[in-house]
Amino acid sequence: MGVWLKTLFVAGVLGVLTAGCDLGPTGTPPPLSKAEATAVLNCQSAIKFWSSHFVAVKIASLGDCANKILALQVQLENGLITQAQFDQKVAKQRSDCDKSFKLITQASTDLVNQIHRNCDAPADAGLIFSSYDPLQFGALGANSPSAPAIFGPIQSVEDIVRYECFGGEILVDTGVFYQIPRLVRSLDAAGISTEPLPISERNPGDVAIFLNDDCFIGL
Repeated sequence: MGVWLKTLFVAGVLGVLTAGCDLGPTGTPPPLSKAEATAVLNCQSAIKFWSSHFVAVKIASLGDCANKILALQVQLENGLITQAQFDQKVAKQRSDCDKSFKLITQASTDLVNQIHRNCDAPADAGLIFSSYDPLQFGALGANSPSAPAIFGPIQSVEDIVRYECFGGEILVDTGVFYQIPRLVRSLDAAGISTEPLPISERNPGDVAIFLNDDCFIGL
């Protein structure tokens, strides 16, 4: 996702936040049986847990990679190592970053699989996207000013997956940007892109952040 898309989405999220997160009243409950209520709550718990896990893994992996390359850059800039030494050492760091980034790929796959596992049953999805809108995902997609224009409304489990993948991307990118201002320049120096890509687009030798293909459904 390009920087401008992330900026627009952040603006949309902030629009909701500055409105006090008022996503409107919930619809009238059906009412739900105990099993149905449990299913809805299990879906919400899965979204929260695995989205948080994805964010934590990406922050750790991305930050570790950037720190190691930045250390080499600072040494090069101050004449502590030569360009040849930098090139040799950064090649090793690219390999280490690639291994670390595979943890991000796995975390995105866990996120996708667990959301589908806990939210995809016909009865569960029917409740989540009913007029009751118990988890307020429908209201979120409708009320965030910029998000619907970019990612579309939230009307299915696939839509939730897309929003969670890229909501996590934005959260991490924003946080790490302030923690490590030289992040993008450091990774650029090592030929590493911070732009998330589908696993299916990976080529031999690529070092980048690859996410589960399901994260891109609907984009």
